[in-house]
Amino acid sequence: RLFPVGRLDYGSSGLLLLTNDGELAQCLMRPEYGVERRYLVKLKGKPDVSVYEAWKKGGRVEGMRYRPIQTRPVRKPRSQKHTWVEMRLREGKNREIRHLADVAGHPALKIIRISYATVTLGDLAPGEYRVLEPEEVMALKGAVAPAKKRARQRWAIAKPQRTQGVKARPRRRSDAK
Repeated sequence: RLFPVGRLDYGSSGLLLLTNDGELAQCLMRPEYGVERRYLVKLKGKPDVSVYEAWKKGGRVEGMRYRPIQTRPVRKPRSQKHTWVEMRLREGKNREIRHLADVAGHPALKIIRISYATVTLGDLAPGEYRVLEPEEVMALKGAVAPAKKRARQRWAIAKPQRTQGVKARPRRRSDAK
């Protein structure tokens, strides 16, 4: 059985991972593990510095909480019509880039995922695929290992402690047959 890691909406393209390791797929997608995803985004117009600063801070936008997003322009625009930026996300909410770009007044015209954790798209053309090297798989597992350890520690702290002197009530057996 194959599990897709993440998703790309209809207007997006780029790197998509498939794995037969369901636990790894879950860890790579879950926001609490903070696995980085990088995107090239073509924005309409030319955002000013305040837009980039707002994305770097994170916060609430129309009732939704967003984590900070690292952004930087990657190509000098030939005209004022479009700007290419690289965005690094660690959360990946549904249509997050499109939503934030729309709110900023610079809709995302094109989105290309160029990396997921340690795996990069490279020079693969649309529709092409390749099998990951064993070292790449180990690097993916290593990318989630520290976060898994932190999650286990949080769980150990959050477990309720039994108080002394309190006995559990015995369960009643049902007489219904």
